Amino acid sequence: MPILRYRKTDGASISLATLNNSTGGVVQSISAPAPGQIVDIDVTGNEVDVDEVMATLGFTRVATDPADSLALAGAAEVPGVNAGGTPLIMGAIADGQIMARQGDDLVGVAPGGDNPSLQVRNGAQLVTTNAFQSITWNTVDTENDPTILVRNAGDQTRIDFLETGLYQVQFSATVSISGNNNSAEVRAVLNGGGAAIPGTLVPFGEGNNGGSSPVTRTFILQATANDFIQIQARFVTGNATVLANSIVTVMKIEEGAQGASLPAQDQAKIDEITQGTCKIMYPIDAGIRSPSTEVQASTNNNMPALRFLVGQDGETRWTVRAPQNHISGDLTMRLYGSIIATQNADTVWEFGYNFLNVGDNLGAYTIQSVTRDMFGIAVDDVFTIEFTMPVADFDPAADITFLRIARMGTNVNDTYTGDVWIHGFELEYTGWSVAGQPLGA
Repeated sequence: MPILRYRKTDGASISLATLNNSTGGVVQSISAPAPGQIVDIDVTGNEVDVDEVMATLGFTRVATDPADSLALAGAAEVPGVNAGGTPLIMGAIADGQIMARQGDDLVGVAPGGDNPSLQVRNGAQLVTTNAFQSITWNTVDTENDPTILVRNAGDQTRIDFLETGLYQVQFSATVSISGNNNSAEVRAVLNGGGAAIPGTLVPFGEGNNGGSSPVTRTFILQATANDFIQIQARFVTGNATVLANSIVTVMKIEEGAQGASLPAQDQAKIDEITQGTCKIMYPIDAGIRSPSTEVQASTNNNMPALRFLVGQDGETRWTVRAPQNHISGDLTMRLYGSIIATQNADTVWEFGYNFLNVGDNLGAYTIQSVTRDMFGIAVDDVFTIEFTMPVADFDPAADITFLRIARMGTNVNDTYTGDVWIHGFELEYTGWSVAGQPLGA
C-alpha cells in the first residue's frame, strides 16, 4: 500500500523533517503532528519497515478511513503545501467542527453556539406623563446567556450588557392615544441618560383620531461591558398609554469593538470630503417686514436689497427649518450689506432666534446685539455684519425656527446718518455635505 495512515499516540510532538528522514517517505501534513493527530505517509517504492519506525516515534497504524480525516482532494491549491490538489490529511475531525485556513495551516474552529439573546415584555400598561418614563419589563421570555445579556433583576426597566460587543436591539411598544391631535414619543436611552440614543426617538399619533398601534425601532448598539439601556415613553399632547405585551428583543451579533478603524490618513480624507463649512443663503424678500424696511433696488447699481432707513427701528422676520446636517460648534448669521454714503460712524443691529416644537409656547426671541462701524467703507463696497448663535441655543430637531434681523436706528449708538442696504442673509456652520449643498471653501 503506497499510502499508510498513523495516529500520534504518545504525548510528544514531532517535526515533519524528523518523520520524513526516519521513514524515507513523504508526509502529507501541513504542520508538525501533535498528539492525537493523524498523518498519511506516501511510502511508494520504500523498503523501510515503516510500521516499526513509526512505532518508535510514538505513532500507531490506523485504518485508512476518510471519516477519520479531512481530505481536500481537488481543492484550491495552497502553494508549497498541496500543489496539484494532493489530499491533505489533517487528523480526526469532530462532528460539526469547522476548519479554517490560517497561513499555510488548517486550524479547527469551535462549533458555533446560539448568539446571546434576550426577549422581555411588560405585564402591565404604563400611563405616561409629559416627562419620559421607563417601561418595566417584568416578563423574561428568553435569556439564554445571563453572563452576557440580562434583564436587571433589581431594576426591571434595565437591560444590562455584561460584555463589550455589537448588539442588535429592537423594541415594539404598543401605544394607545385618544382624541384628535394627541401625540406621544418612544425612545431608547443609554445608561440612564437624558437624550435618546441617536435614531431611536419615534413620534406617534399627531394628527390622527386616536387608537393604538406598535411604535417600533431596530438599531445597532456598540455596548461596553456594564452598559444598560431603557425604553421610555411620554405623551407630548393629550394622553398616551403603553399597553401590556410590548416587547424588546436584543441579540449580540459581534464580539469586541464595532470594527477596525480606518488608517488615520484615510479617515482624515473622508472627513475632508464629507464635512466642513456649510452655508445657507436666505431670500431677502421671504420675511415679514416693518413699514420702514422695504425690498428695493439699491441706489448702488440697482442691486436687490432690503432698505433699513436711518433713525428708525426697521426689521424683517421669517421662519425656516433649522439645518439638519449641523455637526458641532457655534453658528454664524452673516448679513451682506452696502451703504449710500461713506461716514465714520456706527450702526446697531439685532439678530433674534427662537426654536420651537409643536406644543411649545410662542416665547420671546433670544437676542444677539452687534455694533458695526462703517469706518472706511466705500459706497460700492460690500461689507458684512456677523452674529454668533451659540451651539447651546441651537436645536436642529425643532419643528420650526423663527429668525429676526433689525437695525436699531433709534439707539443712541447708531450714529450713521444714512440708509443701509442688506443684500443677503447667510447662515454658516460646520456640517455634513448634503445633496445640493456643496461645502464652503
